[in-house]
Amino acid sequence: PSFPQAVIDVKNVVRWVNAAGPARYGLHGPVSATGASAGGHLAMMLATTAGDAEFEILDPPTGGYRVAAFVDMWGPSDLVWQIDTYGRHPTIIQFLGEPLGDDTRALYEHASPLYQLNACDRPGALFQCEGDTTVPYPHAVMMADEMNALGIYQDLTLRPGGGHGFGPWGGTGPMAEPVAPAIPAHIEHPPSPDFHGSGPVRTRDVLAFRTASR
Repeated sequence: PSFPQAVIDVKNVVRWVNAAGPARYGLHGPVSATGASAGGHLAMMLATTAGDAEFEILDPPTGGYRVAAFVDMWGPSDLVWQIDTYGRHPTIIQFLGEPLGDDTRALYEHASPLYQLNACDRPGALFQCEGDTTVPYPHAVMMADEMNALGIYQDLTLRPGGGHGFGPWGGTGPMAEPVAPAIPAHIEHPPSPDFHGSGPVRTRDVLAFRTASR
């Protein structure tokens, strides 16, 4: 199984950019996570698991591991719902190493971005086709609804018909047209109370936010 290692790997990319990027390569500013299908799942996991020690195994960089925004293109948000609704799924079992059951439900929940959401999480854009049978569109709808319920800014784009992948959107080039402007729009959205990107809102977050607002 590649979970949780896949999440750890992308977390370490964010850590590397924040820690080594400015001095070595002149990389400055916030990091946004963008991915399609399984990559969309990982982008959402990056955006919803700040402070989770299972995924953040190295010392946190300045600013933490949290990304400033995410763009999900047809990625699964709820692996439990997927199995409960559509039955056994070989790819998900391969990813997690075990089928869903009473003794593994917590594992499936931990690997599902929908279950990780909290009010400190950052904004996100979601793109999905209603005709997708590989990752059915309710994954995006449920994620958007839960973000709304928590007061997190989100932008859901549902395309009638279509299927899974870039094809229904005209390919990777045409897909970049709605994705590219979504990234700065979400990064520039007012920040969450979690100023340090550490997960829970703590006293140091409030003090840092007051200092930055002066």
